[in-house]
Amino acid sequence: MSDTNNQLPANNPSITPDLAKAEIRLSLTKAEMNIQAALDKANSLIINEDNLTEIKDTIKAMKSVQDAIDDAHKAGKAPHWAACTAWDAAKRDLRALLDPTLKDIEGKHTKLCQALEKRKREDEKEKNRKKAIEDLLDNTILGFSQEITSCKTTAELTSIQARINAEQGKKNAYQEYLPQLVERCAELNEPLRLQKEAIKRLEALEAAKEKAVATGDDESLLKIEEEKEELGSKISENKVRVEESAINSSTRSYGGGGYTQTFPEVKAKRRTWKNEVKDVAALYKKFPELVTLTPNEEKIKEILKAKIDAGETKDKEEIDYFGLIRFFVDKKYS
Repeated sequence: MSDTNNQLPANNPSITPDLAKAEIRLSLTKAEMNIQAALDKANSLIINEDNLTEIKDTIKAMKSVQDAIDDAHKAGKAPHWAACTAWDAAKRDLRALLDPTLKDIEGKHTKLCQALEKRKREDEKEKNRKKAIEDLLDNTILGFSQEITSCKTTAELTSIQARINAEQGKKNAYQEYLPQLVERCAELNEPLRLQKEAIKRLEALEAAKEKAVATGDDESLLKIEEEKEELGSKISENKVRVEESAINSSTRSYGGGGYTQTFPEVKAKRRTWKNEVKDVAALYKKFPELVTLTPNEEKIKEILKAKIDAGETKDKEEIDYFGLIRFFVDKKYS
């Protein structure tokens, strides 16, 4: 039937299930048949071997009623069916004019959208990769800056210098940002120099202090303490300045990072999860419950036909095929 909502023409009465049933029952009455009478007779049957003939006759009578119902149905539906068929053919033919072009455009549109979404995912992935490296670079420089200004010994400074040099060899970690890392590591040379001078001066002051204490030179001891206090203030100021410089430099625009691309807006009308089995044999081997094995009925029928043609089925009710298939006679008794 057509899936259109077109109303029937005015000269065609609207058909309801009850009206159709009434028409069929009327047709049965004219043929001197009755559904309830057939059921009553069937329900009163005695089912045993002595009554096989009556059972067979009853089955035949009930099938005759069903055949009459089919005939009435076919006759009553004919004029309406012709109209529905015409509407369906019209719809099918007219849609067919659009289908090839529509499918072609839809296919191309889908491919374009899929390619665009793939590029957007790749773009986002690239942005995240670059952002991760930029964050690593900023955190590394800030960490080194804080450590440099916190050093108290020459050994600590030497250790930090070695780690800074080693960091500049991590090509895999910084990739195309390695030149920026080298550049910013070079900016740490001045804080290193200043801290080294401060530590050396503190060490000299400590030695002078020990001498002043040993000789009882209170005047020199006082000057030493004043200079140490002044040097401590400068170190604190230098620490703040170095860390601020590291933080400010982390906001710079990286030459390797300016990766910006604008994409057209794409929104899927429907999202449906599907599956694609790449290797059914491998899937069956690992997860047999995910594979359904079904007999090849056409090939099996070819085997049976060959056996019938060869006379192998003559005077037999069933034959066996390698213990895997049973060919047998299916009998109907009514």
